[in-house]
Amino acid sequence: MPVEASKELIDTIRQIPLFMDLTVAQVRKLLALCQSRTYQAEEKLCLRDTSNGEMYILIAGELAVVTDEGGHIDTVEPVSTVGEIGLITGRSWVAAIEATQPSEVFVLEKAQFDQAVRQERGLKVKTYHNLIDMLSQKLWEDNVRMRDHVWEKKRYKKLLGEERGKLNLALDLLVERAGMQREQAMAVIIDRLMDMPPLVLVVDDQPAIRELFRKGLSDLAVVEAADGLEAIEQIEDELPDLVITDLRMPNMDGYQLMAYIEEYHPELPVLAISGYVDVEEVKERGFIGFLKKPVSFEEVKKVVQEILRREERISA
Repeated sequence: MPVEASKELIDTIRQIPLFMDLTVAQVRKLLALCQSRTYQAEEKLCLRDTSNGEMYILIAGELAVVTDEGGHIDTVEPVSTVGEIGLITGRSWVAAIEATQPSEVFVLEKAQFDQAVRQERGLKVKTYHNLIDMLSQKLWEDNVRMRDHVWEKKRYKKLLGEERGKLNLALDLLVERAGMQREQAMAVIIDRLMDMPPLVLVVDDQPAIRELFRKGLSDLAVVEAADGLEAIEQIEDELPDLVITDLRMPNMDGYQLMAYIEEYHPELPVLAISGYVDVEEVKERGFIGFLKKPVSFEEVKKVVQEILRREERISA
């Protein structure tokens, strides 16, 4: 269905980076080339390594960038675009895009866009200039992320070295003061560690939910985080035995946190909680289990104990 260009819609579209500084007439021309489509939750707009020559303008709903394993590594909210570079270059998609909820999308095809910019040089100059600005910003952000990644890697190695130093110091003290062999001292330390309750990290932006899990798991050591970013800080400070995370959170959601854990701590089990998805979807994305909100004390305790027992058998 062709798009009807109201004044409010035109003003909104002109805030999108690719269309910044375009005149009302230029935006109206591009919108006249667009088709309006509706996608249902989990419906794919495009697949990785394919080229359909389309750019999407998300008007309502939510889209997600999907990994090969089905996890979400990024989300797109209204009003924004997906596929700008492909619209200009015609290159294939580097990742699949799907709707996470019913979504309204305007679709602009490359062939029609190419014809429009051939007919009007000013439109071509402005959109290409905006694209260069967008790529420059993305390059800068990628450089920052790379710098942060290198820093985190160095920090992790430093922490690992410090923990090894503490372990060696404890072994030396037992050997020196208790007259033990080093193998005996190591066995004593391992026994003490085994007596410590498992550490569970609960990640949820709702304090009441975190309180529910803390009370329901009173026989375990529980630490909390309000989103994925705080959870990563907790994980790097002390690796838990289990992570329990909500899927919908600000700053970094449960899917993004799961992607981080799979990359840096693939042995760490992650239990998902949500009131918006089903168990099959969660299993496909690497989570060890799923609890649907609202949850009870009894359900929390039972599922967590089962997971910890299963993980103990696996590690043994």
